[in-house]
Amino acid sequence: MNLIKKSNEVFVIEDDVAEVTRQDVLALKPFAGASPRKRSRLCAHRDSSESLHEMFIALHRDTYVRAHKHPTKVESFHIVQGEVDVVLFDDEGNIRQVVSLREFASGKPFYYRLNIPAYHTVLPRTEYALFHEITNGPFRQGDTLFPEWAPPDDQPDAAVQYIAALRRRVADKAVA
Repeated sequence: MNLIKKSNEVFVIEDDVAEVTRQDVLALKPFAGASPRKRSRLCAHRDSSESLHEMFIALHRDTYVRAHKHPTKVESFHIVQGEVDVVLFDDEGNIRQVVSLREFASGKPFYYRLNIPAYHTVLPRTEYALFHEITNGPFRQGDTLFPEWAPPDDQPDAAVQYIAALRRRVADKAVA
């Protein structure tokens, strides 16, 4: 497989026919662990202007995915390895729903599709979570909306506190 390294987090498959192996996906874990944002991805789409985006994504448990929504997009993903909670919020930051995803072999939900523009984030439950994400393109930075109640990426201390509090809220919701 021919790859282009776009950054320490992003790799793009250059081949006309993309063939991804278990080894290719597992190789994302050390890149995610070493990345300041604790994530990495292998893109099957070559360019952000393409109409279909497919990615294998590795998230370390310590990553912060700021809550966001895409008014003009649909997204789906399925777990390859590990466990995540996808947290859906209303516009004020209240938890609407928690979608807990596990590997296919677990017998639990392993696939998620968001058809509406709702604020959401991903909380890895295991040291690493690997998943295959599909969304419509093109990708334009301004198409993603971020709420004021979720700290920006450039405020790491606030993000750590926010994620800790969110994990408690998710746990409380699971008990209720």
